Amino acid sequence: MINQASRAAPNREIPFMDRRGLVKENLVRASAALSVFQIISSVVLALLFAGLIAAIVVASIALHGVNKINSADDPTGHARIMSTSCVSIEARTDPSTQAVPAGSFFVRTQGKYNPNKPFVLLFHGTSASHNYWRSSAEVLANDLFVVMMDIRGHGQSVKTPAFSPSNSTNQFRYTYELFALDAMAVLDEMGLSDSQFACGGISIGSSICLELSTRYPELVTHNILVNGAPLFRCADLSIDGSVSGCAPDQPGDIAPWLTGIPTNITTLLPEDVYGAYPDTCNLTDARAKINQNRAVSTVAVQSLIRYAQTVDQTPILDDVKCPTLVVVGLADITNGIEAAEALHAGISNSVVLQYPGRGHLMPMTQGPDLGKQMVSFILGKDVWSETKRALDSGCQMSSLIAPETDFTDCA
Repeated sequence: MINQASRAAPNREIPFMDRRGLVKENLVRASAALSVFQIISSVVLALLFAGLIAAIVVASIALHGVNKINSADDPTGHARIMSTSCVSIEARTDPSTQAVPAGSFFVRTQGKYNPNKPFVLLFHGTSASHNYWRSSAEVLANDLFVVMMDIRGHGQSVKTPAFSPSNSTNQFRYTYELFALDAMAVLDEMGLSDSQFACGGISIGSSICLELSTRYPELVTHNILVNGAPLFRCADLSIDGSVSGCAPDQPGDIAPWLTGIPTNITTLLPEDVYGAYPDTCNLTDARAKINQNRAVSTVAVQSLIRYAQTVDQTPILDDVKCPTLVVVGLADITNGIEAAEALHAGISNSVVLQYPGRGHLMPMTQGPDLGKQMVSFILGKDVWSETKRALDSGCQMSSLIAPETDFTDCA
């Protein structure tokens, strides 16, 4: 009635009660319209929120393991976030039937994980630690996510007692299989066990890469083998720096070996005695770092060296199908050019990179340049000839290669 009266006499004054009724009716209509708008808005917002939650869940599933290690935000946008952590793995029995106890491993990551690129997994050699790779990792992390770990018995990782001349009743052995499966267990805990990676190794670390690339050819995209060998002769571990002896082999040999490498040793670090860089290549920190690592690796050294001197990986080289960069220091008398040529001959998809005047531990003395070469190889930035000789860029010792003040084992 109110509406009809209004249309018939639009200028007629509406009584107060009728005005209140009109206002009430208009409010009801407005409320009804608002309710429809609210419902539609709520549905849209709910769908958007659900999509956001789903995206977060998918991202969390993809990166949950990495976030355990590399959870720090990067407000600066810098690509080279670095984190460290202890990663624990469970006990297992390896295919060789060796029972492997549980343990915790020191892991350092650097860079941002990108599922569209392989990450880089780096291994050190005997009686060493991941620290040797630090200056190379600084360069690698500009383009790739980097994972470095101290292998069992070394650095800050678990020290599992093993067979040695002085502990002959213990049957546990340090082997390439052990290290490879330890690494896969660590990657599994990090959520990376299904991700592809490039494997870089120095010395015996290169043998671990060979083991991984033959066991997991679907995961290992590239190998970078630095001063490796199919079979080790370990002249670098002689007590007096000569090539007349090898690693400590008898119970009484380990004590003098642990007293430190002599100042005139030329097998591990010849760069400062060859005369080319007497003023620019101060290896004092590098030598101190080597001695720090040797002092904590006694449980592994005798077992590992005896194994490495008797196990020849030549038969498995033909099974390595991924692109492989064989890096050799031409001043490395530990393995040297003969070992590099053996690796190159056995791996069909391989090229050789030679460093004149460089010794066994090039990640220490040539880390940044080595990192650049690795990025180029992994990402296919350059055309590689079968044999390439690196230009002399001088000594590249980094302050990162120094004894660590916090050298506490993972619990």
